[in-house]
Amino acid sequence: MQTELLASLLKSLRASQYTLDVKPNKLVLVGHSYGSALTSSVLKTYPELADAAVLTGFAFPKVPDPAVISAAWVPSVFAVRLLSTLPPVSKPQFSDKFEKNWVSFVDIFSYVQAFLGDRDYTSPAAEYSFRIAQPISAAEFLYRFKKSSGAKPFKGRILLAAGGADILFCDGDCQNTIDIGSQQEEFPDAKFDYFVQKGAGHGQNFAENAKDMFGAVIKFVSSL
Repeated sequence: MQTELLASLLKSLRASQYTLDVKPNKLVLVGHSYGSALTSSVLKTYPELADAAVLTGFAFPKVPDPAVISAAWVPSVFAVRLLSTLPPVSKPQFSDKFEKNWVSFVDIFSYVQAFLGDRDYTSPAAEYSFRIAQPISAAEFLYRFKKSSGAKPFKGRILLAAGGADILFCDGDCQNTIDIGSQQEEFPDAKFDYFVQKGAGHGQNFAENAKDMFGAVIKFVSSL
């Protein structure tokens, strides 16, 4: 469903429905984590709709990388709990606006371990980012990596920019996951660029060296 929604928006942008007389020369999808999984799905299903993509908080692990099996532990790593079971101190913002079968972190400690990873963050950043977290649908959480296949291969460019210590996608070593990953098998006709944000966990934009990641993204987009 999410793939079709994003594809519909891209088709509208191509037709200048949202930009009046401004017709885009290129469309670049930029996603993080679930957004990267969604972007990957769109590139496979509707490869003609985008010219390039930026995938952050994401990777394509394959055997013998231990990250292949660690993905199955994601709910445990996240210490995911139903909103209705969380104490007030752990409830994310707007939690009263969501149904009780949505999920979130059990506490700030599980959040830091799973989302921030290594030591490249400050305590205020951890506290702030935990405070503004929002719950996620249990159904989307469980089906976030459902594979899709397109009729035509995507032939554009992809920047795979991962946090070096991302536990969720790389079991803590994204350089290793990229080195032996299956990204080129997933997109055999695409041209990949890579950036590994040293020390950063899954929440790359909260790391102290986040400017390096954003710089790599801007450099990539500027080169298209």
